[in-house]
Amino acid sequence: MWASGTKTAVPTSNLYVSNGDVASEHFDKNDFTWDNAWRILDVSSVVPAGVKLIHIRVIHLNVISMGVMTFRKNGYSNIKNSVSLSLWYTGTVQHDVFAEVDADRKLEYKGDTSPTSFNMVIKGWVLEV
Repeated sequence: MWASGTKTAVPTSNLYVSNGDVASEHFDKNDFTWDNAWRILDVSSVVPAGVKLIHIRVIHLNVISMGVMTFRKNGYSNIKNSVSLSLWYTGTVQHDVFAEVDADRKLEYKGDTSPTSFNMVIKGWVLEV
């Protein structure tokens, strides 16, 4: 699709839409439950209808190692269709990932250990074609 170096476009819009110059996070550590169980995150307050994937940036800080957050489309059950963010050492790491959302703009997440800090920004999204 991008082999030519140019973005493929739907006739009336681009596939990828940037959320612009976001000034602060959309979600932080307190917006999540850290119990290693699948939970639902509703991103419809940020993401418009008709979105297939969201582009997420997470800034993850932990004073202990082994913190993991996993995202998958709401309703999926196979771990192979998920994306995991891991912090294997003490410190801060930034992750940029794409996660699929359902038609209601919800995705599932599972956080295993409460981190020191966890901030999430929705940088953009890919429209349903």
